[in-house]
Amino acid sequence: MNGPFTDYGEDELILPARLPSLGTLCAFAIPRNLTERRIYLFLDLISGAGVAWNLDSTVVLEDSGRIVAELPARVSDFTGVVPNQSRGTLFNAGGSPVGDSLVLKIAQPFDVALPSVVIQPTRINCVATKIYVRLNRLDGNAVTGFRSYLACLSTEL
Repeated sequence: MNGPFTDYGEDELILPARLPSLGTLCAFAIPRNLTERRIYLFLDLISGAGVAWNLDSTVVLEDSGRIVAELPARVSDFTGVVPNQSRGTLFNAGGSPVGDSLVLKIAQPFDVALPSVVIQPTRINCVATKIYVRLNRLDGNAVTGFRSYLACLSTEL
């Protein structure tokens, strides 16, 4: 085999005193020939106590400008979910660091009791050249800070 058989890319957006605009966040190029992807995503918000909030975002993979995958990445607080509404996501943080999980050491965490987080990967096999988070909607008038960390480990099948 010629060339590398793994590639790791990451991008982070930290806004401790404001919210991001809707649209593309944390974008970077990924190698087209390494098609097995492990995608890691961590989203964090600062909000007032007892405030309901919902965040709808999508992790998007593109191949030369054409969208090839859209993966739901939604989070909300418990008071923001009503009984007839469920919130699905393909990304998970928490648990014990096993296998191919990622331990993220957080610089200036919003919650000082949480200086690190374990992120479980979402796996996908696809030809792509770019990955990014697209922020679709953020509800919650007392949300005052935002953090997004996106990483992708690409390997050869």
